[in-house]
Amino acid sequence: MFGYIRPYENELRVRSLKLYRCIYCGLCKSAAKRISIFSRFFLSYDYTLFAAVRMIFEKTPYTFTKKRCGFHLFAKQDIVSDNDVLALSSAIFSIMTYYKVKDNIKDEGFMRSLGARLLLPVVSHMRRKAVKNGFSDTEAVIRDCMERISDLEKEGCSSPIEMSEAFGDMMGYLLKLGLSEEDKEDAYTIGFEIGRFIYNADALDDLEKDAKKGCFNPYLGEYGDPERALCEMRDKRVTLIRGTDSAADIISARMKTLDRPTKELCEIVQNVLYLGCPSVIDGILSKKDCRKCKEKSTDDRKENNK
Repeated sequence: MFGYIRPYENELRVRSLKLYRCIYCGLCKSAAKRISIFSRFFLSYDYTLFAAVRMIFEKTPYTFTKKRCGFHLFAKQDIVSDNDVLALSSAIFSIMTYYKVKDNIKDEGFMRSLGARLLLPVVSHMRRKAVKNGFSDTEAVIRDCMERISDLEKEGCSSPIEMSEAFGDMMGYLLKLGLSEEDKEDAYTIGFEIGRFIYNADALDDLEKDAKKGCFNPYLGEYGDPERALCEMRDKRVTLIRGTDSAADIISARMKTLDRPTKELCEIVQNVLYLGCPSVIDGILSKKDCRKCKEKSTDDRKENNK
């Protein structure tokens, strides 16, 4: 699922990177215990960031324990012990996985979607188990927002802004669920900006594939072809990361009043939003140059050689 939210490891302290990985492993264990052993195969670091941000807002005390798993059979690994935040995060990614698989089936032809169709019983069970565990409100938020996004796609919406804001709305509502009134606004803003970033990164990354398969992509609707879309968005790069910078600023403002363990979570979130997200976008935008970009690059080299 997605996988566009990643830390910039070169600028992350060793202990902070270890904590981030421990949250990931704790989330994996929590999902296997509460949802399904198969759920761990769908987990990504996107939901690890979600868990870290929720732990900041809830000031969740975290402890560590050592566990073995299918990926580490011979040595126990440090993980963050199961807690309510990990339970919520595991429910969210299980439900989101279900709707992502359903969306893939809708977008692809029968043969191309065969793999997704085979996964459908597994992810359907994951969704039902999450609802059974008491996360029906969470499922309702995701279902309503995914239906809204689906309606926009059916209408042929060619506005990446409108599409990304619809996905951002969902992440914002999910992040603020159950928080105190004083925290809800900041939590929604952070979730909204993270959601917008994920949608834009995913849409830009899938440009060529969607163009070949004739699948919906708002950037194709606005710019016509993948090369032109990437070229235009290189010039507008700052608009893709402005939101995550703003979200990181909110976390920075909160650090002053937090205890040391929670501040370590803040440092991780800052790294992901200030450095990790721009790095991901740069990697996507540099995948293929259009004629305009190649000519500009050639002109720049000639100018430098004078």
